[in-house]
Amino acid sequence: MWSVFRAPIDPADDEQPPDVEQGLPAEASLEDQLASCDAECRSLRDQLVATDETLRRARSGPSWNRQVKQCEDSKVEMAKIKEKLTKECEDCEAQVRTRRALVSFLPIATTNPILFVLQFSFLVLSVLCSALPYVDHFLLIFPSMLQPSNPVPVDRRSRKLDHT
Repeated sequence: MWSVFRAPIDPADDEQPPDVEQGLPAEASLEDQLASCDAECRSLRDQLVATDETLRRARSGPSWNRQVKQCEDSKVEMAKIKEKLTKECEDCEAQVRTRRALVSFLPIATTNPILFVLQFSFLVLSVLCSALPYVDHFLLIFPSMLQPSNPVPVDRRSRKLDHT
């Protein structure tokens, strides 16, 4: 029965029970392994607690909150810029479609002079309308364009211009 735990050297050894106080060799190595695992677990637990405390302090600190706020603010700002650029792109695409439509009429207009004049006038008007927002800026930069700098006197009797 005891031969399961140790290989008998001689038949007399097989009949003697092992010393209970001394313990079995496999049992001793198991105890060592358990003690080693327990020590390693305690060490890892201590490291984990220290890391957790460090993270909690960092997250609750003012710099962490400030960085999170800055990130959220820049995210909102980027969304606004994206909307603005999207709108500008859509406006540009609409202008391109309008101009392509105008250009597509040109072959027809060349055969009919009246149609050509109408389409050309429409093209000029559309270009002028697209430039209207910039007229105010132009007049602010060049105010002298509003009034002639050297008016030409008119001879009212002959209704001719007097260039003298």
